[in-house]
Amino acid sequence: MLEMTKIARRSLLSSLPGSLLFSCRAFGSTLGHTFPVERFGARGDGSTNDTLAIQKAIDACTRAGGGIVQLSPGGRYLSSTLVLKDSVTFDIAEGATLLASTDRQSYRDKGCLLFAEHAKDIAITGRGTIEGRGSGAPWFPTLVEGAYAVPSPFLGYWNPLETFPGTYAENGRPRMIVLVACQRVRLADFRIHDSPTWTIHPIACENLLIDGITIENNLLLPNCDGIDIDRCRSVRVANCAIRAGDDCIAIKTSRNFSMFSDCEDVTITNCTFESSSAGIKIEPEGKGTIRNIVVTGCTISRSNRGIAVLQRDGATIEDLLFANLAITTRRRHAMWWGAAEAVHISNLPRRASMAPGTLKGIRVQNLVCRGEGGLFVRGWPGSQTSDISFTGIDLTIEKTTDYPADSYDIRPTELVDGLYKSKTAAIFAQDVSDLTFRDVAVHWDGTIPASFGAALHAEHIQGLTIDHVSGQGAHPGDQAIQLQNTSPNTDLR
Repeated sequence: MLEMTKIARRSLLSSLPGSLLFSCRAFGSTLGHTFPVERFGARGDGSTNDTLAIQKAIDACTRAGGGIVQLSPGGRYLSSTLVLKDSVTFDIAEGATLLASTDRQSYRDKGCLLFAEHAKDIAITGRGTIEGRGSGAPWFPTLVEGAYAVPSPFLGYWNPLETFPGTYAENGRPRMIVLVACQRVRLADFRIHDSPTWTIHPIACENLLIDGITIENNLLLPNCDGIDIDRCRSVRVANCAIRAGDDCIAIKTSRNFSMFSDCEDVTITNCTFESSSAGIKIEPEGKGTIRNIVVTGCTISRSNRGIAVLQRDGATIEDLLFANLAITTRRRHAMWWGAAEAVHISNLPRRASMAPGTLKGIRVQNLVCRGEGGLFVRGWPGSQTSDISFTGIDLTIEKTTDYPADSYDIRPTELVDGLYKSKTAAIFAQDVSDLTFRDVAVHWDGTIPASFGAALHAEHIQGLTIDHVSGQGAHPGDQAIQLQNTSPNTDLR
């Protein structure tokens, strides 16, 4: 217990230096003049392309030493890519809308609506709206879950996962905000609606605050993540509400950006999430290290996964703390990865040619969970998947959808079937070392399908501690605990 507290405290404190920076510096603050975009020729009528006029305002603002470029209340400003520059606050006033162009060609270079590279002291603020128009033509002519072609996810040079440097994609989609190697950035208070793909994508940014924004994407759209924090340092996300067809927040070290450093010192607090995939996902999708991540005080609702930590690329994930969360999950169509797990942790090679990675030092504390899946932890022979603990977990399994609950999902991997049939346990663990379940209660509610089984199933675990775990099998005759090649220190009630 002492060691658990020590490591959890280390994880928490290691995130604080980045967090403290937000209270000591004025992120994206500018003391200069206001530059209304109408002064530079913007019409704001929703049909005139105002890109050039708005860019002129941004350029004039940075030449003047900084200030506020403002979209006026009531205006609808049609635009393609805008490039933000040093000391510019881009303010979308309440009642104003930045309307994303649907001309794919206009995003050929930057691949997004708002872009900045190597910029300092910038901000996007205001209580207005960025309208992505992602659910309609030309991005998605039809939307029937599981029955439509998914176009390429990205456009432009800064492609995280495909060809890099990026090339023009015949059916690619623009992100709403891409920030590359920027310092002291603040995104606050505005709303983004219906992004065609990843919504906000900071890459190699340092000292980034995202506070009080709302993202409302279509739950049927794949790849329309809310925020993808990619190889960044000292990041705080607070007081946000995100609904997305894909992951609400993803933390990454994308393979195409290996010229940048690791991803570390990220705090996520007091947010609400709803997703057809994961509320919060940590998945490198490239080599590197993700460390010192703290998620606390958040609510995840009606999602296909609550928390997902996946290592597939020989990377390192270490020192994570998830605490004080309320999570409800539900099964979604098999096109979405996940099996309604409240918490999913897995460490497998993506392909046979890849070396196993490292996943260690994970603390999951004080969760209230209800849904069609439970806790899932799986390593791989030869991987380092260790030092993982669940403490103070109240877990209720309840079937609420018509999708079958008879499978586990470890996609993406080519080593075995990623989505495989199995009798499912409320808590499942395999090929892990130094794993602890302490003060965990398992409940079954409502009509329980025959596919549900044990409260806890563990196999090939070295160093399993079960301390004050309560619960029964799903049905009369089902074992409460199933152990294979595992000898735990057990106190089951």
